[in-house]
Amino acid sequence: QAAWSGVLATNTLQRVLVGERAYGVSGSRLPIRDLYRSMDMSALMGVEVPMWERWGKMGLLAAYSASGMKRRDLITYLDHMEALIETAGRGCNPETVAGMAAHRLAADRLAGSWTRPLSRTSIASICRTPPKSFKLTTSLRCALTAVAVERFRLRHDRLPVALDELVPDFLASLPDDPMTGKALAYRRLDPGFQVYGIGEDGVDDGGVEYAARPRGRDGGWDVTFTVGR
Repeated sequence: QAAWSGVLATNTLQRVLVGERAYGVSGSRLPIRDLYRSMDMSALMGVEVPMWERWGKMGLLAAYSASGMKRRDLITYLDHMEALIETAGRGCNPETVAGMAAHRLAADRLAGSWTRPLSRTSIASICRTPPKSFKLTTSLRCALTAVAVERFRLRHDRLPVALDELVPDFLASLPDDPMTGKALAYRRLDPGFQVYGIGEDGVDDGGVEYAARPRGRDGGWDVTFTVGR
């Protein structure tokens, strides 16, 4: 429980975004030949690219750099990354979730800009990271709470009726669901119990686990921690 508390006290999403920004800046400073190699996936896929095509692409990259487009592209990239990092600094809560959703819409609009290839590809990809981070944080908060429930059971030989019984002996305060800002959901099973958060779709599905999710559509499941004994 202490170990998970330590992980949750670290803003890993913000640290990841800072690292991505450094990676993007480093890539923008590469010489044209190295920049092409960093963007060329054909070598990794074992595909032979004709010499004329290779030189043609490097010529486009040279024009992209000499025309000033590369500098303007980098500025756009840095502006977006700064906004993402600032939003992530607010912690994992509904305000941050909403802010990241707005950034993702901005990235979708940027996707149509052929003059910003670095920003267009990088920002759209990076904006897929926050929802995964929110899900992971929800899972860790559920696990932390479930351990406290087990500690309560070991001491009292029964499950708590509600999570409020865990405070303050087993938890200093109840972890919030990042999507709602309210306490995580808890229900007793026969046997066992379940702690869950509502997940990215923002809908309480009653603790439906991912493996039992409805097929053929997004959502319909929650982020769960289930103890079946």
